[in-house]
Amino acid sequence: VDALTSVKAANGTLSASEYKVASEEDLIELARLVNSGVSTEGKTFYLAKDLDIGAYCDKELAENRGGWTPIGDYSTNSSYIFKGTFDGNGHVIKNLKIDRDTANCQGLFGYAEGEIKNIGVVGASVKGKSYVGGLVGQGHGAVSNSYATGEVTGQADYVGGLVGQAGDTVTNSYATGAVTGQGSRVGGLVGGGGSVTNCYATGAVTGQNTVGGLVGYAYGTVSNSYATGAVTGQNAVGGLVGQVQGAVSNSY
Repeated sequence: VDALTSVKAANGTLSASEYKVASEEDLIELARLVNSGVSTEGKTFYLAKDLDIGAYCDKELAENRGGWTPIGDYSTNSSYIFKGTFDGNGHVIKNLKIDRDTANCQGLFGYAEGEIKNIGVVGASVKGKSYVGGLVGQGHGAVSNSYATGEVTGQADYVGGLVGQAGDTVTNSYATGAVTGQGSRVGGLVGGGGSVTNCYATGAVTGQNTVGGLVGYAYGTVSNSYATGAVTGQNAVGGLVGQVQGAVSNSY
């Protein structure tokens, strides 16, 4: 990883297939590139160390820009999508702060179609409308070996401690923060999504409909997983899953 070009040093071209994210500036630049229409399809980004983006988020909040702008700011433009692979290498991103009650697809990644793995988001405070998560707001790729701590709040649907909507699989991952949604499909780990395996959530979960301690609405299977937080809702409420289409196995 050390030998790779950093995202900032790439000067906006992203002509190589692999890059390192070695500073807060690199992470900010990655978001800027994706949110200006630069394609990340087929490219891999490696986190080279732990990053603390709290000061940057505080500045953006103070200037009324809502804190961190997600990598893949789909709420601004539907072409802004992260399509590559982001490998956290076991590192963490600390103090993610977002406050956009009227914006969809909020999280470290707003809309992601690629693979996100081996990363922790620590001490997050994320507020959005629909598709809100500590790591990914709306995802249509695999998430693995990842976790999030901190609070996640959504004003509408698809709100999860780790991922708001996970279109594919979530494996070997967890979330520990409180999750609050004002609508449907609210979960401690995933608001709504595909198969969940070897995962857990421990935070309290509050929503209206299809609310679960782990997953609000599971399209696929749930296996080898558990949830321990208190769960509150109106309809289709479960300690593990609010509503599930597939099988549930080896879980509690």
